[in-house]
Amino acid sequence: MSELERLLSELDARIQELEKLPYPAIRDQVFEALQLVDLAHRPGLTNLHALLEEAGLLDRALEDEAVRLLLTLYDLAPLDPVRQAEVALEAVRPYIESHGGEVEVLEVDGGEVHVRLAGACGSCAASPATLRNGVEVALAEGLPGFTRLVVHEPEPAPASPTSPELVQIGAPAFSPAAELDALTGAMALTTVDGRDILLVREGDSVRAYDPICPTCRAPLADGKLTKSVLLCPFQNCAYDATTGRRVDGIDAPGLKSYPTTIDGGRVLVAGGVAPAEVFAR
Repeated sequence: MSELERLLSELDARIQELEKLPYPAIRDQVFEALQLVDLAHRPGLTNLHALLEEAGLLDRALEDEAVRLLLTLYDLAPLDPVRQAEVALEAVRPYIESHGGEVEVLEVDGGEVHVRLAGACGSCAASPATLRNGVEVALAEGLPGFTRLVVHEPEPAPASPTSPELVQIGAPAFSPAAELDALTGAMALTTVDGRDILLVREGDSVRAYDPICPTCRAPLADGKLTKSVLLCPFQNCAYDATTGRRVDGIDAPGLKSYPTTIDGGRVLVAGGVAPAEVFAR
C-alpha cells in the first residue's frame, strides 16, 4: 500500500468513527461540512478533467497515482470494467450466495460480461433462469454499455464420497412491490407475498430489505438515511443502504435482503424467498 492509499484508508476509518457518534446533531454537522468541501472542490476538478480530456492528456494524467486517486474520489476516473461489473452484481449476490452459489466475473469485453457459476447454482438445472431474472437485470441496471451475458462452464469439483447432495434452486418469482415514480422518499415500507419489506431507493435503483434491524430488532422504517448510510432508530446500527453491509465497524450481520428488479417502471421483489443473511463486516 502506497503512502497516499494509507492516508485515504485512515481518512475512511476516521469517517466511520464519526458515523458511530451517539450525537446525531454533531454527526450531521460534520457530514454537512464534508459535503461543503465536496461542493467546493468538485466544479474545479470537473473542469480540469474536461480540459485534460479535450487536450488528449487525460490518459497520461491518470498514470499518476495521486491524480487517479483524486479523480476517483470525485467519480471522474474510469473504473476498471471488471470492478464495475462486480459492483453491479451486488444486487443479486445475496440470493445466489444464500443458496450456496457464486458468480465470478472473468472479463468484460466491450458490452459482453463473461462469468462463471460455481457451487450449487453452477450445477443446478435452473441456473439459466436464475441468471435471466437476476444477473442480467443487475448488469443491465448497473453496468453502462452492457449488451450480453456469456456464461462459462463451472470448473469441475474434485470427487468426494462425503460431498453433500446439492440442492437445486428455481428462479425467484418476482411480485409487484411499488411504482418507481411513487417512491418519492428514500425509504418506503410495503408488503410483498405476505412479508413486510423495506424499499430503499437511490436514483433509479431500488433495494429490498427485511424491515427489522438484525441487531436490536428496531423498525428500520423509523430510522434515518444519510449519504447512503441507513441508521436504525434505537442503537444507531449503521448499514450501507446499497449493499446491506454493516459499516460502523461492529462485527455483526448486515441486513437481510431480497432480490429486486425493475420492469416497465414497476419495482418487483422476490418476497416469496427467504431473505439472504450474507452480509457481515
